[in-house]
Amino acid sequence: RLDRLNSTMPTAYDYSLDELQQKLKECDVVYHAATKNFEEAKEKMELEHQRLEDVKRNLENIEKKFDLKTNESAILTEKINNEIAERQQIQQQIPKFTKKCSQLDEDIAKYQEQLNELNKNKPKKLKTSKTTDRSVRDIQQELDVINHFLISNEDTIEKRQQIIDEFRAKRLAAQEFKKVYERCFRQVQSLEKFVNKRKERFGQITDEHQYLLRHKFKDLMEKYRFDDCDIKINHKKEELEISIKKNKRSASSFSGGERSISTFCFLIALWGSIYQPFRLLDEIDIYMDNEKRNSCLEHLYENTQYYSSSQHVIFTPQAIDSALWKRLNVPIFCMPTPKRSLE
Repeated sequence: RLDRLNSTMPTAYDYSLDELQQKLKECDVVYHAATKNFEEAKEKMELEHQRLEDVKRNLENIEKKFDLKTNESAILTEKINNEIAERQQIQQQIPKFTKKCSQLDEDIAKYQEQLNELNKNKPKKLKTSKTTDRSVRDIQQELDVINHFLISNEDTIEKRQQIIDEFRAKRLAAQEFKKVYERCFRQVQSLEKFVNKRKERFGQITDEHQYLLRHKFKDLMEKYRFDDCDIKINHKKEELEISIKKNKRSASSFSGGERSISTFCFLIALWGSIYQPFRLLDEIDIYMDNEKRNSCLEHLYENTQYYSSSQHVIFTPQAIDSALWKRLNVPIFCMPTPKRSLE
């Protein structure tokens, strides 16, 4: 009974009221200090989150600008190729124009000689007679001589005028050919300057493309839990080296699905640095599991939204959820079963 009584009696602690109030104040001070530290840490975390969002937006803007510059570079490259083709055509026509000019110069020299000969054969002016007393017979004889000269030289005058007209026409043609030649020569010089400038910047452009390809490839491979991935390009030797590791395993020990994913990531990264009107993937998902396959298809769909100027086509023997992709306006075409499979 005594034990039961002791267990039900209240316990009295050896603290006074002032000590308890002092303890309460100390606890309040500690609580307010902890609350203040918590609020400050919370504000810092929000500021860090905001700064991270700003960095992400800046990175997206930079990537968009880089893609825009890449497209402009592709357009400039196409223009260069067109200008080079026109330059080659002009260079092929320059010998023809040169030969034509030489021929015209020869014709002009020949016609000039003929004109000089005609001028030499031109009759001298008749001396006016100082005598005023002439008989009718003398005057008639002079008139007969003049008429005979005019009749005999009538064809010569027409030929002379024809030669002069031909000379003028060919001289005008030679001047036009000379203008065309000078204009073509100026175009060739401007093209040479443009091409030389592009050659000087080629190294910078290739470095930028390589930088974008490497970082895009690393980011994609990290999403699929690959580590220590890199791409090295030697433009002089025209060599491409890809290094891939996962859990310290080399690429030679990868499964078919892992090889397919690495190939897919490389193609997506490569598409981000070059422009192609058509992009096709053929049976790249046959060794992937459903989770990896769905993830790759979703990433490919996002890529098509970003690069809307290219047409993406994928061939796969796997089953496709038509209802899902039709809602996203993705056309699906089912090919007939091959005859060898029916047999």
